[in-house]
Amino acid sequence: MASTVETSGTEVAKGNHVVPKGVAVEELDGGKNKLSKECPDDLQALLEKNDAKSIYDKFVQSIVDESTTRDVFGNWKDMEFDSILDQFRPDFEEKNIKVALCKRKS
Repeated sequence: MASTVETSGTEVAKGNHVVPKGVAVEELDGGKNKLSKECPDDLQALLEKNDAKSIYDKFVQSIVDESTTRDVFGNWKDMEFDSILDQFRPDFEEKNIKVALCKRKS
């Protein structure tokens, strides 16, 4: 008997991955300026649905304000980023949102 694999969802990582319905992704493929000015539509909808936009805004502002989140070449420093995320995890969890930092390697 053959099984089927769920393929519906949202493509991320330039079409290399599909996340299931209900999962919102913000790719960190730009600098702090892009992060502070843009929010993907599906993430915006999730934040609004769970009344968590103000938490997200504070989280993003903390990343933008912290000079140690990027190295001299402009790459994100995962541990520094995750450290800031840890400060906001309980606030997101109160709004039934789980936040994770995923890194793809080539």
